[in-house]
Amino acid sequence: MYGPAHLKPIERLGSTQAVTVFGAQIPLLWQNFYRQFGGMPEVCGEMDMSHPDFTGLVVDDNVKIESFAATKACQSFTAISQAPLGCKAVMQGEGCVVYLVERVVVVFVHVPNRIARDAKLTQQFYWGIAESIKGHGGIIHLVIGDTNQGSAGFTTDVLNAAFSTRAYSNASSSGQIEKIDNCNVMERGTNSIGTKMYDVCVYRSDLVRLRAGRSTCHSQAVQ
Repeated sequence: MYGPAHLKPIERLGSTQAVTVFGAQIPLLWQNFYRQFGGMPEVCGEMDMSHPDFTGLVVDDNVKIESFAATKACQSFTAISQAPLGCKAVMQGEGCVVYLVERVVVVFVHVPNRIARDAKLTQQFYWGIAESIKGHGGIIHLVIGDTNQGSAGFTTDVLNAAFSTRAYSNASSSGQIEKIDNCNVMERGTNSIGTKMYDVCVYRSDLVRLRAGRSTCHSQAVQ
């Protein structure tokens, strides 16, 4: 497995203790979501939990784990769902995986660097995803993840251009995000040095509404 930094091999976790500590972050994430929003997330994860290093990371009969491995660790994805019908994988490709979360089509991304700042190539990236999920309506309701975008509004702009609409909006329009972790930390960006907004949440505002920290899917989103 390789990480994004100069394709350096990722060392194996050296002990069971390391896995235990890492695994503890997942229930901590769920706790913080509940405290912040009053409810639990359906899905979390950008990693390959099928890798032997992560054996026993989450052991719970009520949790469904579905992994998609990639040569680059940063482009591996795992859905960790608490609800029995919380999510269903409907498509997986380079730098993306698509889940149907109840009635919402959610695209998790780690957009390949070679296309991430080219508007036309990125439009084709999302258009190709929509084409591949025509059986589920062909509409992307939500894009979330590491876009490697060069400017804050890039992903919103390319989604609107790709699908000839003005409906896509960035859930964080202020240029700042609140990092929910062990304590509240304000950051101005999500790249490695905290200066650019690589990780975004862009939603189709005519079909999905943000309300009190949660997203609500309108009936039109059912395809």
